[in-house]
Amino acid sequence: VGTGLGPTLEFFTLVSRDLQRKSLNVWWNDGASSSSSTASPPTALPPPPPPSTNMDVDSSEATQADNNVEYVFCQGGLFPAPLRATSPDYRKKIDLFKFMGTFLAKSLLDSRLLDLPLSTPFLKWILGLDLRLEDLTLISPNIGRTLLELRQLAKEKRDIEANTQLTTEQKQQKIYGLLYKGASVDDLCLDFTLPGSPDWELKPNGSSIPVNLNNLEEYVQLILRVFLIDGVKAQFHAFQDGFNSVLPLDNLKMFTPSEIENLICGSSVSGSDEDWSVQSLMETTKADHGFTQDTKSVQNLLSIMSELSPSERRQFLQFVTGSPRLPIQGFKGLTPKMTIVKKHHDPPLTPDDYLPSVMSCTNYLKLPDYTSRQVMKQRLLYAISEGHSSFHLS
Repeated sequence: VGTGLGPTLEFFTLVSRDLQRKSLNVWWNDGASSSSSTASPPTALPPPPPPSTNMDVDSSEATQADNNVEYVFCQGGLFPAPLRATSPDYRKKIDLFKFMGTFLAKSLLDSRLLDLPLSTPFLKWILGLDLRLEDLTLISPNIGRTLLELRQLAKEKRDIEANTQLTTEQKQQKIYGLLYKGASVDDLCLDFTLPGSPDWELKPNGSSIPVNLNNLEEYVQLILRVFLIDGVKAQFHAFQDGFNSVLPLDNLKMFTPSEIENLICGSSVSGSDEDWSVQSLMETTKADHGFTQDTKSVQNLLSIMSELSPSERRQFLQFVTGSPRLPIQGFKGLTPKMTIVKKHHDPPLTPDDYLPSVMSCTNYLKLPDYTSRQVMKQRLLYAISEGHSSFHLS
């Protein structure tokens, strides 16, 4: 175990996940994060007796250590956090983005799927498309929505000033009535520093310049420039250098951001509900070596697969194929086709004493002929939960 398609896909998946570690401090996030822990395994049945090996101890220790790692979670996808050239780890972070570009280009060249949820603004940036305030709402919804509302206030002030039908006194009254959530802009106590980074001044001596209605529009524009241009251009240039060392990045400009996302990550998350329907699974999988599509165990398995939650689907795919995502075509895109084969038992043990195992290089699922659907579901959920980060069931 350790070579072939399955471990290769596993490698790309593990590197993708490692690039999302919160401790790297390279991605923007609003404080949200997720651990690597997975759903708890079912407990109605104890795990079957392991073979004569003590590898389970090492596996549990590795899993416990892995569960302590936090990963960046952003609903709109990953986007670089603003970075200054004076940052002490500037060069390290720039080198990481260069590696990222090389890694992503290599995955495209070799047709490997990555579990790396890049944001639409990220993909637009590498395609040379302009980013707008609306893009910031995807990266940071809180800051984006706030800036949208502040920009609207600035626009209303301009409209009032341009209204020739109002007297000077009327204009002043209307401008005085412009409030943000019931408070005047002056009462917000804002200054020209980057939100969340009080030591990052948006303009010279910015920490001493209060924000008011007269300079509000400039404040919004300067924040946008840091978030979408000046604070991230070094990372993107490094990413482009890394990508171009493998493939010309210009080759991607024929695609839209959503098409590039499909090329990089495959089908959205773990496939559509249609991909996981019993009828679709019947058409896109095959049974062999002791099983047929009409075998009760195969029918039970497909029924169980159709009921898996999104997180369980990811675990199942990771377990069987080495990648938590499906190709663009769903299960039909798996090469070779996912195959369900019968796993034989050695007396006096029974099939219920065994867990499913896999050959991820060939998308083989070795399934014991369980006595009931309930036992199969419990064993399968336990296997995909405990076996996703090791080759003990391979």
